[in-house]
Amino acid sequence: MLELHKYKHVDWKPSPVVALATSVDGTAIAAGRGNGSIEIWVVSPGSVGWHCELTIPGKKDASVSCLLWCPSRFSKRGRLFSSGLDGLIAEWDLQMLQIKEVLNSYGGSVWQMALEPLDKISGHEDGACAMDSSDQDSAISTDDISDSEDYKKLSMSSDHEDFQGGSRVAVGCDDGCVRLFTVNDGESFLYRKSFPRVQGRILAVSWSSDGRRVISGGSDGCIRCWDARHMRELYRITVGLGGAGNGSSLCIWSILVLRDGTIVSGDSSGSTQFWDGIQGTLLQAHTGHKADVLALAASPNHHSVFAAGADGQVVQYQFVPESKVLADSVRTNNIGIGVALGSRWVFVGSKRNHTHDVNALVVACPPVSEDLDKKSKPRSERKKLKKPWSEQGQKVSAGAGVIPMLVSGGNDAKLFTYPANAFLAFHAHDICFAPQRTPISLALRVNLQHGLIMMAQHEHQVEIWKVTINASNKQVSSTSLVNPSTVESPTLPGKRKMPDGSGPDSKRRMANGHLTKGKSRTEGSCNGQEIMCNDLTVTSSKGRVKGSPPELLARIKCKAAENIICSAISDTGNYIAISDQSRPRLYELEQQCPTGTSGPNAWCIKKRALPPDIPSAHCMIFCGSSLLLLAVQGIAVWVVDIESTAVIHKFALGRDPAENHDSDVPPLTSMCASSDQKWLAIVNSRGFLSVFNLEAFRLHWNVPPLDGNYVTSICFQPGDDGILSVTMNSNVLYMLDVNTKKFCEWSKKNSHRLPRSFLEFPGGVQRLSFCPSAKSKNAVAYSSKAICLIDFEKPVPQDHCSTSNDVEKSHLSNGVAQSGKVAMALENGGHAGSSKNFIIVPFKNPVLFVGYVMDKSLLVVEKPWLEAVEHLPPPVYRHLYGT
Repeated sequence: MLELHKYKHVDWKPSPVVALATSVDGTAIAAGRGNGSIEIWVVSPGSVGWHCELTIPGKKDASVSCLLWCPSRFSKRGRLFSSGLDGLIAEWDLQMLQIKEVLNSYGGSVWQMALEPLDKISGHEDGACAMDSSDQDSAISTDDISDSEDYKKLSMSSDHEDFQGGSRVAVGCDDGCVRLFTVNDGESFLYRKSFPRVQGRILAVSWSSDGRRVISGGSDGCIRCWDARHMRELYRITVGLGGAGNGSSLCIWSILVLRDGTIVSGDSSGSTQFWDGIQGTLLQAHTGHKADVLALAASPNHHSVFAAGADGQVVQYQFVPESKVLADSVRTNNIGIGVALGSRWVFVGSKRNHTHDVNALVVACPPVSEDLDKKSKPRSERKKLKKPWSEQGQKVSAGAGVIPMLVSGGNDAKLFTYPANAFLAFHAHDICFAPQRTPISLALRVNLQHGLIMMAQHEHQVEIWKVTINASNKQVSSTSLVNPSTVESPTLPGKRKMPDGSGPDSKRRMANGHLTKGKSRTEGSCNGQEIMCNDLTVTSSKGRVKGSPPELLARIKCKAAENIICSAISDTGNYIAISDQSRPRLYELEQQCPTGTSGPNAWCIKKRALPPDIPSAHCMIFCGSSLLLLAVQGIAVWVVDIESTAVIHKFALGRDPAENHDSDVPPLTSMCASSDQKWLAIVNSRGFLSVFNLEAFRLHWNVPPLDGNYVTSICFQPGDDGILSVTMNSNVLYMLDVNTKKFCEWSKKNSHRLPRSFLEFPGGVQRLSFCPSAKSKNAVAYSSKAICLIDFEKPVPQDHCSTSNDVEKSHLSNGVAQSGKVAMALENGGHAGSSKNFIIVPFKNPVLFVGYVMDKSLLVVEKPWLEAVEHLPPPVYRHLYGT
């Protein structure tokens, strides 16, 4: 029997997504959050799952209002810049994961930045999102932008005579000015000129496709077209005259300029309007939103425009050429007085996946393997889509191996992706089911009776908890599960939170913004831990054991302005290390036993000294209770002896031969040490793995990226065999024999033929946890949505018998099991059905951590989504029928 101890007391508060930006090559997405942190999301070739490659921690009271990638000859992705409402523009060092340089905007808060088009035809320097031949033939005509091609070339050459050798960036400032900056390789933002000041704030800026004009929108309800060279206003549009608002009360939140010169605007009235780029006249106005339109984006061929707003909707508008409009009118005999023929932008449809405001939209072009559909079915197929994602992706892709993807982010802290050229054909994909998960660490070798120490890392503090694990001989019976009809009623589509933030006792807002009827389920969540099976509470006394509530032992707060980057706790629980952007710190946790009394034991924290020259660390681990290993400066690992507080060795990491410049060296993201303290494994953000011998203090093995994918976790098996487990973002599991520098026999036989259910693991494999017993070969792989029980001594099941139908159906129903076979799986040692291996057990609530605490016990740290988002601002109220 496998016991699962549930723990829900971690304070997990994800931050909203406030800004998105696509890299220069179109393969990466930068997401800025409300707490100032920045995440880099990528997709590796041959995989359809997104992976958070890097996380740059923010600062206390910091804000990000806009992100921007600028080209660089040293990096394909480019240089990353951010701006905020504090009036500062910062460049980020993606190797050191910190700010590289900061400069003033000279105009107060920065609301938006826009880079001039890198390619005047495709809109991309290397053509990652460029149109193919078919798109160019059917593209919107650009002949009416200028009278002659000679004039266009002359004008474009004169535009750059004052900005030789640099890319121009338009910055919209709070003082009503649009300022021009230039950026060159090896140089920071250089201020050049300012446009005349206007009334109100500049909330949105964009460039024309030829780079000759700058379009701005402000809080005064006006759109202005500026001459980028002569810094003068060409024309002004009063938006309120053509939309649902009235003049100066409108705010222009977003501006988009298409390839044919058409200007698209989104304002606070919920209107999305299309304007003639030459005359400034209104072409069409759509009111597809019931609240402010906050973001706009266009497909690579500029045939579709996407608008997102405060009502949580993402709306698609599509361009219909004049010939098609005429043909449809003739076919329906609808030609007559009052029928205006011509090209039009029509409303296609909308999706409401976000529960709160949608703040940002971007289009990325991640690389996708051409034979992806030959390897396995796409992950999105589990959602009962109309067509296989890869087949449709080949039809709508802008080029071989490239599928344009629309990415949206909002106040609900979620990121969703949609195929840009087949928006309505597929369901949206949630790429971060549990955003900004709280890092959890366990100390299992603690001298506590029936207990262990758990450390939770937050933005500005770490908490140390004592978790009591009650030893129990009671078993989980599959016949004692609660009737699903009495646990919880299904969600009702389209229902929301009440306008006053509360509601009747019979309704409660769900994680997807819906309400559920009936009493909220609180019986199954005790203060401590409980034996649970697939998140279904067991009512029988044989299945449920109420645990003791956790005890907060200590809380270490960081006084610096920076957020905590990483932390670690020793196996014995007596040493704790944390690091921010300034330096690492070491603490000792002691238990003071009162003499002659029966009172409770007291715990205290003592600060230990570290060498003053140690820089900040990206990640750190303890090796036993004597060594502290810190990954610093992106390309080095320092070994510190705790007793003598001296640096006894520095490992210089090997570099990927493909990296040709120091600015593109990827930082270290994960480390692990073997239980016998002999081996140290390190992996960087690009999947380059290095293994060191801690006894001889030398490099032992360099492993290039496996299959070109990103590494999600590394972990040594217990014992002295030197077996290293590596999981990839494609959900492939490799076993490496460090002693012989080869793949293990298990990996040679099974890594290429893992069950399809495991390759399509919900949420993607994020970590592995092995049973602490050296004799056992059991492990659990987990993500934010599910766990997978693995026994390396048993055969790997084939696709025809990998899982039972009931288990497959259970993780297609929001993680709620529909059968008692999952309970039988845990009761029989974690296996059910004929295969008895690679059994997937889904969860309803987002999972933050899963780890073995004993041979037959797992600790599951989770948090109900409704509790995690309680601190977020409420969504826009929608009146519901019957309420």
